[in-house]
Amino acid sequence: MNPLALIFPNPSGGLFGEQNLRNRVRAPAAKELGWAMDGYVTALGKKRASGWVVGARG
Repeated sequence: MNPLALIFPNPSGGLFGEQNLRNRVRAPAAKELGWAMDGYVTALGKKRASGWVVGARG
């Protein structure tokens, strides 16, 4: 599902999915810029560690 109708082609002629795009494009760019998301608590009260930049695969 692509609710924003954004299309990001990959080198093999397919499309990057949201998770793949996050890992391959956004996370490395944010890491390079020093951006990080603070930890948070979900609506169900579960603690989540800092954002997707920390531990991002590169």
